[in-house]
Formats: sequence, structure tokens, C-alpha cells
Amino acid sequence: MKESELMKAIEIKIDEMWNNYNFSGFSIESIQFFEDYPQTNNRDEEWDWWRSKSGTEKEGDYWTMLKPEFTDLLSDIAETIHSVDSGIEMKIEENLGEPINRRGPLPHCWGAIHTKNRDKRIDVQFFINLAGVGMRVGIFIGSHDKSPKSWNRYYTGLFENKSLVFEELKKLENLGYKFISTNHGHYIRKSEGQIISPESPDAMLDFAYSNQEFDVLKIIDNSKLNSKELIKEVLMSFVQTRRIYEMLQLSNYSPKSRNLILLDD
Repeated sequence: MKESELMKAIEIKIDEMWNNYNFSGFSIESIQFFEDYPQTNNRDEEWDWWRSKSGTEKEGDYWTMLKPEFTDLLSDIAETIHSVDSGIEMKIEENLGEPINRRGPLPHCWGAIHTKNRDKRIDVQFFINLAGVGMRVGIFIGSHDKSPKSWNRYYTGLFENKSLVFEELKKLENLGYKFISTNHGHYIRKSEGQIISPESPDAMLDFAYSNQEFDVLKIIDNSKLNSKELIKEVLMSFVQTRRIYEMLQLSNYSPKSRNLILLDD
């Protein structure tokens, strides 16, 4: 399947599902949710912020606004993508990231479209991420304490296909995507992250190796987040990044009996 054919298949599915989508746009409360996240890197202040957003009985904006709205968007996106890739995880509780990790409350809300029955934290993922800087969408791959060997396998695959991945990355840069590594400090400062535009496949590899992770993403401005049209914007990103997503997969999806969409043409 060519990229244009994938886009057409997604557009047909959008038309079929449009009136049944649950997502209708983010509220102003959700769009501005992380605006006042503390920039002091002080955990006590971060927990105070979270309590103000969560409420004592889950009556706060996270539970009444952000989580249900984000869940609707992620569910609608997953159902649409499932029409062309039946191997993705459809359980929303597996796709939606937790608002708190072992460090404390997160300065962003995230969800991932990933392989069914695989831990999203150690799988190549098409992700949606709402932060102070706006909505970030694209591909993420990185290391995780749960399975450090996974990163080594993915990095080996990146090394073996470095020229093809680099060529695809350059195409995506022309569409507004960025090659980024993001940490907690970037999020709280409302920074896009550590960005490079590698000049060679080896420079791309060096960046990935030194950070033990990377994103290929674009940022959707806050002004576009309050509309149902955001669904189309996110799905366009899915199509545009699909080839590089497939390039980074392990062993041609064979463990999960998935089919390549773009790399078989």
C-alpha cells in the first residue's frame, strides 16, 4: 500500500465514523491544564499542584475534564487506526498513560497506539501527548527499566537500517517534524525538548544512543485543540509517520502476526 492509499483508507474510515466519534474538542480547562505546573523542580510544589487539579474526591479538572476528553480522543484514534492495522492494542486502559509515576505527578498527559499485548513503555509507539507547549504527536522509542534489552534490540535495528530511517526522517523534517529527546525539565519549562537536525545517519545514531530514546514528532498548536477536527490532524500524522514506525519495528511484526502497510509496496 502506498502512503496516498493509506491516507485514502483513513479518510474513508473517518467519514464512516465521524458522527459516532465521542471526541468533540478539548475544553479550555484541559488545554490550559499544565500552564501552571511548577517550574521549580520541587516535588512538594508538584504534589500541591496535583492536589489542586485532582481534588480530594476526584472532582478536580483532571478527572472531570482532561482524562475523559483525552480518553475519547485516544479511543477514536485507536478505533480508526484499527481499520488498517488490526494488531494494535484496543484496551484504553493499556493505551492511556498514568498521570503519576514513581517521580510524582507528570507535567503532561499521554497515550500510545502500540502493539497488542505489549507494554507501551517498551514498544515503538505512535503517541499523543498534551503538554504546556501544545499537543505533540508522532513516534517514540526509548529505554525503560522494565526491559533494558528492548532498547538494545531496537537500537540494533536502527543501526542496521540507518540510511533508510535517515532518509525518511529528512522527508518528515520537510513536513514540520522534529527529531527530539524530551525529559522532565523540558516539560516543566514548556520547552519542545532537545532538538537536532542530523546531517548524516551516523549523527542520527549518535543522538539516539546518547539519549537512549528519541521522538519524531510535530507540535499541534493549542488553537487547534478545541475542535473535533483535531481527530483528522492526529490521523494525518499517523499516516505521515507510519513508514518510519514500520522501519523501527522488530522482525517484520511476525511475533504478533501483523502486516506491514507501507513497507510492502
